[in-house]
Amino acid sequence: MSLCVTGDPVTSFLNAKLSRLSVRSRIFYLSGFLLLLIAVNGGTGFWTIQHSGEQLREVQERQMPAISRFTTLMLMQTKEAAAFGAARRAGATIGQLPGSEKSFESAKLEFETLAEIISDMLVVSELQFGVLADQSQNQEQQKVYESLRQRTGEIRVHHDVYVERATEKLQVLKEGRLLEATSLDEQVKEHQEAIAHDVAHTQREMKTLLQSTISSTREQAVDGLTVMMATALFGVAMGTAMSLTIAGSVTGPLLRAVKTVQAMTAGKTDAALVPESDDEIGVLCRAVADYRQRTLDANRAANDAADVANRYRQNAERALEATRSQEALLSSMAEVAQVGGWELDLRSMRLLWSSQTKAIHGVDDDYEPNVEAAIDFYRPDSRAIIETAVELGVKTGEGWDLELPIITAKGREIWLRAVGKPLMQDGVTTKLVGAVQNVTDQRAEREELAAHRDRLQELVDAATADLKTKAEKLQQALSKEKELSEMQRQFVATASHEFRTPLAIIDSTVQRLVRKKERLSSEELEERARTVREAVATMTNLMETTLDAARMDAGQIKIVPTDVDLGQLLSAVCDRHRELNKDAHIRVELGSLPETVKADRGALEHVFENLVSNAVKYSAGTPEVTILARCDGNDVLVEVRDKGIGIDEEDLPQMFERFFRAKSAIGVSGTGIGLNLAKALLELHGGAISVQSQRGVGSSFFVRLPIQDVWPTSVGETRGSIAA
Repeated sequence: MSLCVTGDPVTSFLNAKLSRLSVRSRIFYLSGFLLLLIAVNGGTGFWTIQHSGEQLREVQERQMPAISRFTTLMLMQTKEAAAFGAARRAGATIGQLPGSEKSFESAKLEFETLAEIISDMLVVSELQFGVLADQSQNQEQQKVYESLRQRTGEIRVHHDVYVERATEKLQVLKEGRLLEATSLDEQVKEHQEAIAHDVAHTQREMKTLLQSTISSTREQAVDGLTVMMATALFGVAMGTAMSLTIAGSVTGPLLRAVKTVQAMTAGKTDAALVPESDDEIGVLCRAVADYRQRTLDANRAANDAADVANRYRQNAERALEATRSQEALLSSMAEVAQVGGWELDLRSMRLLWSSQTKAIHGVDDDYEPNVEAAIDFYRPDSRAIIETAVELGVKTGEGWDLELPIITAKGREIWLRAVGKPLMQDGVTTKLVGAVQNVTDQRAEREELAAHRDRLQELVDAATADLKTKAEKLQQALSKEKELSEMQRQFVATASHEFRTPLAIIDSTVQRLVRKKERLSSEELEERARTVREAVATMTNLMETTLDAARMDAGQIKIVPTDVDLGQLLSAVCDRHRELNKDAHIRVELGSLPETVKADRGALEHVFENLVSNAVKYSAGTPEVTILARCDGNDVLVEVRDKGIGIDEEDLPQMFERFFRAKSAIGVSGTGIGLNLAKALLELHGGAISVQSQRGVGSSFFVRLPIQDVWPTSVGETRGSIAA
């Protein structure tokens, strides 16, 4: 069968007009004209939608931070009010409950810190509203921004006055002026309510402005979408018209070629096309000649491909089954690990939660989440953290991995690990995806492990400190033992020398008496006898002091209290020393003293004998010693003052240590026991002794003795009093 391409006058006209161009050129020029029209109209719609998107981003970058800051400001105000309430309650109980003052200072410090942060936030918000008012091109919005700036300034003024009144009230509470504090309550409450009202009103205005801007932007987006839809319809109409045009010169011959191929496929081997031109259609007609053979070859190849496709289908079914098994396994693993997923489309603000995410939040499977509701699940003190992380992720493309507490829909508090990652397109974040996991048990285990580690560290530190303390005490004991051993060695040498000196004096004096017994006058004999007596007294004093120190160490000294006339005792001690030291000027000044004091007479005699003896012994030339005694409250104060050689300042702290002798005492007889023993005896009476001295000027020893019997119980058994 022979098929000839003939047609109506329109087709002939179109063929005549388009026959000069190839099929490709015909389609190209017509399609280009169509695309140009679509591009012009579509570009207009796209520009409108893009402009509305830019306005939305401007809203997000300029208004959303202000709303977020005011949300944070309301939370900070709640914390500030809580801190003030805690400080007020603690201040009202100062002096009544233990630890209330410390609680008051802590709460007051927290209140002052929060007040300073809120003041800074108000200043920043006021400046930001001013900038928004200056930059806004919409006069209505500019007026609203200016109003918000003025109201923020008013809030700041109210807040400053509130902080001043609250601080004044806390100070009044601390000072215990409760009536004045009550009068300040109304002022503090009035400013607090004014601040809360202004903040809430400002936030409502901001939300109204935001909703108005978003509504206007959405209207522009709808207009752009309308333009694009009209462009699409226009493109369809133009495409139809061009299709009819192309059909006259291209599609008609192609359809005839298709019919010829169908005839050949049906077995009509004589079917053929007569080429009408040398363009692509003519080439097609010439190519149909070998179509049948290729069709047969294609049929055989199709049968083979069918077999292969059947095998691929079977493999695909097995792979699909494996995929379903893996999905079930992953779902089970997510349920066991309590891990859920989420996705937020920033263009539509649609939030999707997986079933496990809903289970973690304690909501039903048909629950439809949104961004605000999702953030509200977080504990109030954690919402600002997750909001900041999300905002930073949208702006910079950085992900986050946080552990924060949430309150589930069933009122249960759990710890949630929130992981998020922004997805960007052309440098703009379009989606946020992430996962959540219930890590309450893991966190509890970590905290328990940390607490256990801290307890172990405390035990180790305590053991280390105890060992260090024991080592220091042992080192001090060893040092003291060495020092005592050295002092005892020096004492033995000193005592040996001190005992030999009076014995040598006695021996020398007795030998002289023997040699000159026939020629001695009574005055000379009396002088020699006095020398012997002084030497014997010195040796006796050394022996008594040494024995008393030994008895003190052995706990064999006991204070036997009696009624002692202290003035008479001091006068007797001074008389004895005047008799032994004819050149000494010893003066006693007795003030208002009680008739008697409860004391061991022998112990007091030993103390004052030692002090007066030292005052005389350590005074060069003619000794001048003054004893002053007077009452001082419930005590008697006795001062033994001399104008002797004095004591170096660095030696004063050690003057009452056993065996210690000052550098100024070199060359003067002594053992370093007397002052130590005097201090011990006075402490047994409940008294004390101290010294003031200056090298080359003199010394003053002060004895403080209680009038009544208030001394500690004696130590150990006794073989008699100190005078025994």
